[in-house]
Amino acid sequence: MVPKQILDRKKGIIGLMIWICILSIIMTLYALYLGKWPEAVSSLGVSAAIISAIFAFEVVHQVNVNQLPQVIAKFDCESRYNFIQLVLQNIGGSTAYNIRLSWLDTYHGQENVYDKPKCIYGGYVAIHKQQEFDRVISLQKGESHFITVDGYYQFYENNKAPTNYIAKINFTDQISGGNYYEIIVPLSMEEFRITLDHNKESTKAEYSITLLPKKIDAISKLLTDLNTTLKSFKDINQ
Repeated sequence: MVPKQILDRKKGIIGLMIWICILSIIMTLYALYLGKWPEAVSSLGVSAAIISAIFAFEVVHQVNVNQLPQVIAKFDCESRYNFIQLVLQNIGGSTAYNIRLSWLDTYHGQENVYDKPKCIYGGYVAIHKQQEFDRVISLQKGESHFITVDGYYQFYENNKAPTNYIAKINFTDQISGGNYYEIIVPLSMEEFRITLDHNKESTKAEYSITLLPKKIDAISKLLTDLNTTLKSFKDINQ
């Protein structure tokens, strides 16, 4: 996704080059018509140089575009066992700033009305529950920001089918000012509805390990209660 002002500048420069090239070709044909061969060769050389410049400009433009920030969104069901997250990831070539997330009801004038995904904290999925903090300050190249959504099964209980959504991501390429970007990202959780809630056994193992302290505490409590009960019986028998 390229900012409109950059695309307009590209169109303006290439358009100007094309007009100059057309004028040069006309001059070449006119020189040939008059039999002025040196002038025709010169005009033809100008046309060739302009065509080369257009290709060179396109290469430079593409390099510059690759250096722009590019933020995408996707649902993640693998990083945390039995839990869904929304990931904002900068796949561009530079840092993105002031990233904001919102949800659209419609898309490109379609008649379909899309819901907004609900999250575990109540309300809809957002970067932050409070409006004044509802943004990511910056995402460096390759960096991701994870947003808690809901438990795997709870999500489908709290969100009616079909779980298809339209996310709008806004960001800039400078902390203050700079170019403004807007990306529309269709998202869906329908593809995960009938699949396993985890694809990596290591993730499940890590999740199980996090439950060990609670299980150990429960066992410790049972042993303490048992010891207390045995002590009570011992006191009664005495």
